[in-house]
Amino acid sequence: MRNELKTAIDQFAEYSQIYKAVTKWDSHLMDKLCALQCVCSGKEADAENYKECRTYIKAHSGFLSAIKGEMLPAVAWQMAAEEDPEAFFMNMQECYRSLREEGFPACDHLVVAALYLARTAEDFQAAAAKMKRLYQAMKKIHPFITGQDDYVAAAMLAAGKISVPEFQQRISRIEELLRNWISGGNRLQSISHTILLFNADDIALCERAINLHQEFRSRGYNFKSHDMTELLALLSISKQPAAVLADEIIEAADYLKTKKGFGSLSLDKCQRAMMASGLYITKELAGEDEGRISQTAIQSMVVDYLMALQTMCMCCIVSASAAAAASSAD
Repeated sequence: MRNELKTAIDQFAEYSQIYKAVTKWDSHLMDKLCALQCVCSGKEADAENYKECRTYIKAHSGFLSAIKGEMLPAVAWQMAAEEDPEAFFMNMQECYRSLREEGFPACDHLVVAALYLARTAEDFQAAAAKMKRLYQAMKKIHPFITGQDDYVAAAMLAAGKISVPEFQQRISRIEELLRNWISGGNRLQSISHTILLFNADDIALCERAINLHQEFRSRGYNFKSHDMTELLALLSISKQPAAVLADEIIEAADYLKTKKGFGSLSLDKCQRAMMASGLYITKELAGEDEGRISQTAIQSMVVDYLMALQTMCMCCIVSASAAAAASSAD
């Protein structure tokens, strides 16, 4: 294993323990999500800042605010990563209001979308309007499967340079390339949206994603069956051969398993691989020649994507917990 990756994993595990004390009443993944964001963004762990952000949100949100509800830990965690947390929170609230004015219903997924736009968009109203147009385009292509869980993908695309006509053209080509591998449904839509985020050769990225799936599956890791197809799209921007990439990430995941809180009782192997992948790809891009076109932009996009993906994990956990609670009540 490369030294820089081993160091990143050691740091990740250390930061996870730092955050564990202040996230013990949250999801069991929250300490890991906070730590992963810190390492991928090159920031020091600051548990006290996280606690202060939670307190600030409670004091500055309405009683029935979705921001103050189940998504409070995710909002606090994103705030804590910013240089000016209070200004970020105000921007996030403005983004959320802009999205509501566009007709999006209040929900946890909309909070995640607002978090992303607050970090990446300059004109929040314009970004919200573009997100609405992109979401409507998604809905037109897949009327029966497009829903609130696609808000984050629409927000990420809205913050970029892609236009609605370009989206429609590229998404059709990407889905056609992937259809023989993924017949359809949410998994096809999710990986297609992720590939769209990277301004690269769609054909090459699709072929890489399929090759990576085959390499990981031959080693006992089936991300497709774990609804992690987006991860394959993210890894497809790596310059490493697919077999080498799979071996190195699995080696990193196995090393991560030896750390406290990352064993089989805490995470399954695909979750560990997802976290190892985030560390791997950011370290690889950090080592790229800065003279190469758009490497810095791609690295920033990867960190943004990881943050959104991690927050989506939290959103899914919240939804699953609510469903379980409702089922128990019945």
